[in-house]
Amino acid sequence: MSNITPSCIACAGAKRRCGKQRPRCLRCSSRGVECRYPQPKPSNFIAYSEHSTVFPQNPVSASRLSQLSARSDLHVGEPNAFRPSLGLDFAGLSLGVPDDRLASWWFISPDTWLIDHVPEGKEIRPRSPAALKYAVTTVHGWLGQWVDGYSNPFIHHELYRHRSPKCIQDAYMALSCYLHRNPSNEQAIFQIIQDRARQLVEQNTLPAGSPSRVDPTNLDPLIHLARAQALLVYQLIGLYDGNIRLRCIAESHIPVLNSWMRQAVDQASQSDSLGSYLVSSSCAERAANRLSWETFVWYSWILAESLRRTWLVVSAIQAAYLTSQDGVAYCLGGMMFTSREGFWEAPSALVWQRRCSEVYGGLVRLTETDKLFAMVAPEDLNDFAKLALGITFGMEQMERWGVATSDSSS
Repeated sequence: MSNITPSCIACAGAKRRCGKQRPRCLRCSSRGVECRYPQPKPSNFIAYSEHSTVFPQNPVSASRLSQLSARSDLHVGEPNAFRPSLGLDFAGLSLGVPDDRLASWWFISPDTWLIDHVPEGKEIRPRSPAALKYAVTTVHGWLGQWVDGYSNPFIHHELYRHRSPKCIQDAYMALSCYLHRNPSNEQAIFQIIQDRARQLVEQNTLPAGSPSRVDPTNLDPLIHLARAQALLVYQLIGLYDGNIRLRCIAESHIPVLNSWMRQAVDQASQSDSLGSYLVSSSCAERAANRLSWETFVWYSWILAESLRRTWLVVSAIQAAYLTSQDGVAYCLGGMMFTSREGFWEAPSALVWQRRCSEVYGGLVRLTETDKLFAMVAPEDLNDFAKLALGITFGMEQMERWGVATSDSSS
């Protein structure tokens, strides 16, 4: 009699390859569906030994899978029977590891990096003025949260705790000045923002061979995200403040920010050690080994989730601006994000890990947010999910669902 572990019922029914992780396989965990295995037949054989692990003997890394997959739209196929290698030695883990250690990996399956592109040349239906106003007002409010508490729904409180790149420091100081401006210093602050934005873009777009040029191939995932978030701050000011000079510069930077976001996602999706980059820019594997298991997994989720949320904010804000100017817009496309309350807000790795073991994170595609109306109570959604729903379905639907927004009366 064979001692091969069978696929779970869900994967077998869908005719997909099952990773066979216990108690939930990676495919079921990433989709938030029930994962059950067939009852084992009586046998005198032992299914696994004390030396067995939850990982294959030769785990395939996420970067290797990405290289083997077609990357025209960053699409990678169904998760197969592997765990992405993250630069750590997990040889000591057995099938008896606690449930929360397995549950915490729901965010790392390769298809979570899939981008839902709008077909090239297809125009996006304009959102209602109330929905666009709600999006812009909400995100501008989030900028104030970042200045006051160094975090908001798309910049995590741990993201720059250990490493704070100069570009994000410059953006933070410029934004702080902007939010506290007065008629006497307003023009000087506008000039500072204009110079900072131009300097940031010029350093990253100088011709090859220039001594001050920033080579994007040498940037790690955190720096990729930091420069994109810094430029996003300048864009949020320039596109919507009303200052003509700032608006002109911000408009010229729209394709630049789009390109930077694509580079950031591409680079992060190929990284084996995302969590380590929140601690160190070099020797990522050694940095990862200095982190506890819980902290490494938490940091990996923080960087991945921050990048995905930033992608969606960039897409929404620039699409809103182009819609207001031309009546039509083109956007970057949709990405997955964590919709349940209590994950982004977790104060520590242990709290986050416990939350993962208790409740599925609600990782959802932007194109499938309508499912949230039927599956989740309004009070169980985080602020980012409420913004996504408000933009997608409008204020009236949000109000009928019982979610109050600041612009629901508009």
